Amino acid sequence: MRGIDPKNLSEIPCSQMKGISVDSEKLNGADGRAQNAIDGNNQTIMQTEWYTTSPKPLRQIAISVGANYTVRGVTYLPRQDGSLYGPVAKYSFYVSVDGLNWGNPVASGTFAKNAKMKRMLFILVPKTWTKE
Repeated sequence: MRGIDPKNLSEIPCSQMKGISVDSEKLNGADGRAQNAIDGNNQTIMQTEWYTTSPKPLRQIAISVGANYTVRGVTYLPRQDGSLYGPVAKYSFYVSVDGLNWGNPVASGTFAKNAKMKRMLFILVPKTWTKE
């Protein structure tokens, strides 16, 4: 997942982003940690815990983009290993100035179940935090 800077629709550097909280991540066995969602490497994936527990859908991850940006959109690249297991299907995207107060989603929808890059654009919102 990458944030989009509206000044030139460039991506916010992954090196500035930091995963702050997640409700489920796979840490045993395969490397499915949340940080993989924002590491900029299309060969890593974030997975929810599925081997020892079965978390219900409605996963979320909170990410600091590292500075104040007017976030205009987000890109999402599903796993690229040939498997269509576990992609984001339905989403709601929130932004926050402080990482505590999120308000209403700035974008919601569904993604096609394929390995193509997804891009969500929304109204200009000055924020420091994002949550999907």
